[in-house]
Amino acid sequence: MSTLSLTILIHAVCALLALTTGCVIFFNPKRTALHKQLGYIYVLTLTLVDFTGLAMYAIKGSGLNAFHFLAVGNLIALYGSLIAITFKRPHRCWYRFHYYMISWSYVGLVTAALVEALVKSMQSPSVAIVVLLCLTAVVSGGIWIEFKTRHMGNVLPARLAATG
Repeated sequence: MSTLSLTILIHAVCALLALTTGCVIFFNPKRTALHKQLGYIYVLTLTLVDFTGLAMYAIKGSGLNAFHFLAVGNLIALYGSLIAITFKRPHRCWYRFHYYMISWSYVGLVTAALVEALVKSMQSPSVAIVVLLCLTAVVSGGIWIEFKTRHMGNVLPARLAATG
């Protein structure tokens, strides 16, 4: 198996695992042992997705493109959320920041999966169709994230204030 083939395989398997764990986390209660365990799996698999994605471009010798910036942005959102939950920062709104950042990382992952599915299912989709799909996914995800975070407010709930 070539290096590129192995990288693509790791990328695809980790992407499916990240999509699955992210979905399970979303639909299950937070602050549980399951949430924490799946959260670590999500962080690990999404990190591998981003790094293998970048590695594929390096192996192919492709030039710098938008996907490089999106992968780096996704890593910033992912690790920003991890820092918030680990160090309870920013103070008094770390849980909101964690939710906000991790949600955007998942929206990015879902958007990338939709684009990949579109590109693989169509011979050569037009740029307009790809952009429309991306905008639809990002705007829908953004509305959902904004709705949820606005209802969280800026003040740490009493049940979380006792723990940090």
